[in-house]
Order: sequence, then C-alpha cells, then structure tokens
Amino acid sequence: MADRTFFDSPWQVREGEYSFAAADRELPEGWRKVVQDDWLVCTPEGTRRPSQGWKIHASGCQDNAEKILDAVWDFCVPRGIPFKFLRGRHILQLRNMKYAPRGGSGKFVTVYPADEAELREVLDGVDAVVGGEPGAYILSDLRWNQGPLYVRYGGFVERHVVSEKGVLEPAVERPDGTLVPDRRRPGFHVPDWVTLPEFLEPHAEVAAVDEVGAAPLVSRLGGIGALIDPATLSSGERQQIALARAYLSPAPLVVLDEATCHLDPAAEARAEEAFARRPGSLVVIAHRISSARRARHVLVLDGGRVVSGVHHEVLERSPLYRDLVGHWSDDEHDPSEADAGCEEAPVGNEAAVRATPPRSRS
Repeated sequence: MADRTFFDSPWQVREGEYSFAAADRELPEGWRKVVQDDWLVCTPEGTRRPSQGWKIHASGCQDNAEKILDAVWDFCVPRGIPFKFLRGRHILQLRNMKYAPRGGSGKFVTVYPADEAELREVLDGVDAVVGGEPGAYILSDLRWNQGPLYVRYGGFVERHVVSEKGVLEPAVERPDGTLVPDRRRPGFHVPDWVTLPEFLEPHAEVAAVDEVGAAPLVSRLGGIGALIDPATLSSGERQQIALARAYLSPAPLVVLDEATCHLDPAAEARAEEAFARRPGSLVVIAHRISSARRARHVLVLDGGRVVSGVHHEVLERSPLYRDLVGHWSDDEHDPSEADAGCEEAPVGNEAAVRATPPRSRS
C-alpha cells in the first residue's frame, strides 16, 4: 500500500520497496526509461513506431513476474523493440484483484511490435522461454498458446475521442482518419477494417470455441482440426459447433433462430452472452424467458400489432407477452418441455428478441 493510514495513489509508494529488479536495470546507450503512472516505459531513442497496431501483453503472478519480465527485456532490448511494465509488485497485485478494472486487468507487460512480422517474432521468442507460465487471463485479448502472452489490436499512442455517451475514451483511427473508441471489453474482437494475421487464426478459433462454451466438446472430439461425422453428434453438440462457427464470422448481424434450443439453460446463457459481447447486432428468437430477460430490447409481433421495449415495459403493454411469460415459466420447471421452443419462426428484421407463441395445451 502507498500509506498504511491514508489513501494515496499506488504510484506514490516509495520506490524500491516493491519494485521489480528490472526497474533498476541499466538500459543500453540510446534507450530511455520514463515513469508513466503505473508504468515504466522503455523506448529506444530515434525509432519510429506506428500510432496503432497489434500489441502484446504478458500477465504474471507474484512468484513468476520477474522471470516473465526478464524474458521480455532480454528479447526486446537487443532488437530495439519498445515495451513497458508495471513498476512494482503492489501494482501487479492490484491489477490481478477481483475488482480491478476489466480493461487493464492482468496486464503486466506491454510490447509494441513495428509490424506483423515482428509481432510473430516476439511471440515465438518470448513464448519459447516462458510459455505456459501462470498468470491472470486478459479478458480483452487473444491468448497465444497457453499464455502468459496475449495480443490485441489497439492504440500505441495516447489519443482520445468523445463517445456517444459523452465520455472521453481511448481511440484508434479508421482508414478514413476518423477516430473511434478503442474499447477494452471482455472477449477478443478485431476492428472491422483490420485483417487478423494468418498465424493468429488458430488461436482465434480456440478462443471462439471457449467463448460459446464448446471447449470441452471440441477437446473430446480431438481438437480444432479433428474430422468429425455430424451424424455421431447429438443435437446440442451440433448446435455448439454451429455457434462457434457463427461467432468467428465477420458478419455484422447474427440471428440466433432457435440456435440454442437443444442446450441446457446454462449453456444457452453462456452462448447468448458471448454473442452479446461480440461486435455488431444480435437477434434472438426466444424460446425461454431467460433469453428475453437478457435482451436489451424485446419485440413482440402479435398479428398486425407490434410492441417493443425492455422486458418489464413489454410485460405491462402486451397481453400476448404476459401469456408467453407464464407459459415459459411453467416450461422452465418442467423437464419434459425442454425442447418446447424448437419450432420454426420467422425473423423480424428489427427485433432484438422476438417471442414465439406457445404451443396449444390440452
């Protein structure tokens, strides 16, 4: 802590008490080391780097942080590759805590490669030394192999833009020069104008499979590259494979039309929440009340009448929706009705969620 009695910023703590050994390590001539809030930034003088691109993050724990930092230092310094690292163990501890801001959680070291070739060189080189070392999972990034290295596309220099909510956010630049928010949200995402390097594609496939909850299934089937016979899979397993493929698609609009009706409620929730975090728009044809509750917007088509809004608003204004909610609630307590909603339904092109009417009951 910075002070045992009074609150103070973590970077005001006395230098040396919690510092990593690299904080006092000498850089070669032509390099400079600058304190920047939580970070020590190491940069070779006179080098020009892009204002944005693919960058590498390394995570770590208290007992292996020095090893990971030394591996990055020993690889990057001789090659003139700039990087930064957290200044001390106390800051790393805060970054790894449960309530740390999600945008920076787990990030211990950041490396700024000049291009995709150097990105691959750093990933291979550092991974050869510390690959598989434990560390916090960096939610906004794509994991390289078994960690502790992660990658994401983002800004290298500090630029900001005012978001649609009036909040000042870090920014990246589109090809036309427009600045757009560079958001560090849970789940790995690539800006729509950026092409994922080919060597990252297998890692993105693994991440997509994990996001939608299909990792145990894919592992049991033999991994990403395994050949499978769809006829040997259950209906739920086929849906999980299809969901992973859809998640990887660059399509800006995804329609889940009874796409999870053979999954249990927990698996359905994980898949829908993964797609909700994915950039773009999501339309869900609801067959469980939980899907409607998760939606940001509910649309009910009742003949020629349209009712829309959030769940509680539609519940008040639509008699059909109230009937649907009662039917769904009964079904969710009745295992025999698990596939009750797996019926064909048309898709409304403005819907966030569209409710399908209940089957008649005798």
